[in-house]
Amino acid sequence: MQPLRILLCIRTDLTSWWTLNSLLPHMSGHTLAIAQYPTTTERPNGLEEVAGLPEVDDALTALWLDDALPNEVLFPTLAELPTAPGAMAGPAHLASRHGAALRTVADLNTGPDLDWARAFAPDVLISLRFGQILRSAVIDLPPLGCFNAHSGDLPHYAGLFCPVRAVLAGERKLGCTLHRIDTGIDTGPVVARGYTPIDPTRSLAEHYARVYALAVPMICDLIATLVTRCDATGQPQDTASRQYGSQLTIEEITALHNAGMALTHPRDFSHYLLPFLPGPIGAGIPALATELVARWHAFADTLPHRARTLLQSCLHPDSLALYAAGEARARSPIG
Repeated sequence: MQPLRILLCIRTDLTSWWTLNSLLPHMSGHTLAIAQYPTTTERPNGLEEVAGLPEVDDALTALWLDDALPNEVLFPTLAELPTAPGAMAGPAHLASRHGAALRTVADLNTGPDLDWARAFAPDVLISLRFGQILRSAVIDLPPLGCFNAHSGDLPHYAGLFCPVRAVLAGERKLGCTLHRIDTGIDTGPVVARGYTPIDPTRSLAEHYARVYALAVPMICDLIATLVTRCDATGQPQDTASRQYGSQLTIEEITALHNAGMALTHPRDFSHYLLPFLPGPIGAGIPALATELVARWHAFADTLPHRARTLLQSCLHPDSLALYAAGEARARSPIG
C-alpha cells in the first residue's frame, strides 16, 4: 500500500470528534493532518433573544451539549491529563495517538491557515462537518481531489441542517452523501451515499451522529480506491430537484417540536458523552470530576433560567461528577 497524505477538515464539536474516533483507526499507515473549525460561526441567529420558549431552550441546550460542552468544558479538561481516560479521546490525545498534526483554523482559504495546508501538501482532502466553503486555492491543492461527507441526500437536500429539513418534509430516512468538492456548494459529483431510518422517539442530535457514522465506511472505501491512484470521479448530480437550506429559523425549530421530535435528549446525549470519560467503576479521576463541574457551572451561569433548567435535565453537574470520578458507570442516562 502506498501511503497518502490526508488532510481532514472537521468542526470543533462532539459529533465530529466522535466520528473521527471511529474513522482514524482505519487510517493507519497514512500521514494525517486535522484542521478543525470553531462551530460558533454556524449557530442559528437570534435564539438568545427568544429564550424561554421550550423549543428555543431545547435548541440552546443542544448547541451547548454538542459545541460548548466539548470546547469549553470537556476537551480542555481532558487535554490536561497525560492520556485519554475513556474509550474515546479528545482532540489532543486522538491527534497524538495517530500522529496527526492538529490546527484550529480561522480561514483555510487564506493567510497562515492556507500556508499550513500547503506545507502539509495533502494528496487528498476529506471534509466532515467542516464549517467553511472551500475555494480554489484549497480545492486545487490535493492532486487526488477534495471530498465532502454531507449530512443530506444530494441533490435534494443541500446546505445546512439537512436532517432537520428532511424530518420536516416527512421523510422516513436520512441520507449521507460523499461527493467530490467543486467550486459550487454541495454540487460536486456523488461518490457514494447511505441512509439511516428516522426514529421519532430519538432526538435530532442522535440522528446527526448516525448520519455521520454512515460516512466512515464510505471514506474508508474512498481512501482504498485512491491508494491505487484510481480516480474517484463520481456521478454528476441532477440539480433539477436541488433545494438549498441555510440557517434554521425559529419557525422551523417550532415546527420540529410540533412534529414531536426534540433536538436533544438525556438518553441520546449520554451515549455520546460517556465514552470520553473514565471507564470501569473505581478507575475515575477525582480531579477531572472537580474541573468538569467547575466549568459546567461557569458556562451554565450564562444561560437563561429555562435553558439552564433544561440543561440540568440532560446533564446534571452532580451526575457528571459521579461519572468522571468513575462512581456511576452503572447508572444511565446522565441526569
